[in-house]
Amino acid sequence: MTAPVISVVQPEGWVRLRMNDEIDRQITELSVALSRTADIARRDLVRTQLRRALRELADAASARAYEIWMPVAPTGGVAIPLTVTVGPMPVQPDPTRTAEEVLLAIAAGSAGSRAVSVGGRLGVRTASDIAGVKDDEGGYRSFPRRRVIVAVAPGTEWLAFVAEVIVPETEDATDIVAASEFFFDALLTTVTFDGETLADAAARARDDETAADGRGTEVQ
Repeated sequence: MTAPVISVVQPEGWVRLRMNDEIDRQITELSVALSRTADIARRDLVRTQLRRALRELADAASARAYEIWMPVAPTGGVAIPLTVTVGPMPVQPDPTRTAEEVLLAIAAGSAGSRAVSVGGRLGVRTASDIAGVKDDEGGYRSFPRRRVIVAVAPGTEWLAFVAEVIVPETEDATDIVAASEFFFDALLTTVTFDGETLADAAARARDDETAADGRGTEVQ
């Protein structure tokens, strides 16, 4: 699979890990940079632990993702419990179907789905809740999550932008999850493909909307 050319405004405290030939260099540089915040006496240990954790993350994602976007420091002083994976949809739609037909089919099978625009391309956003899994001692092996998926086709391949929000066990969990979803939606408004500018993407979106209106196609 060939990774698409994606541009995005990278928030403060966030990194992009690209699953390509440069991943080892990215992991080394990131682990060195992050370990500098540790005490000098523990710096080598922290760097080794970070490199191992990042390597495991990259290995797990390499078969299904082009990129991972994640926070490694607070954004504007706020910790955001959100990670974004960008990759091909696991099952690619029938290439003979139009984008509108594919989006309508996805929307029909997902309650609460809605149309969105990513990089000037029409997409569909779905969301679901994933239950946590606890061990015998009551600790979480897998935390409960809110999963938001945005499907879009910037070219011949359909992409999935998958946001995973860890749901905290706090009284304000609902507000935190809602704010994280809003952050993800805002982040996607900065995405462009194939070297286009945001102005190019906006113009493309207007043209596509006009064409869809002319065909009477609407994704709820």
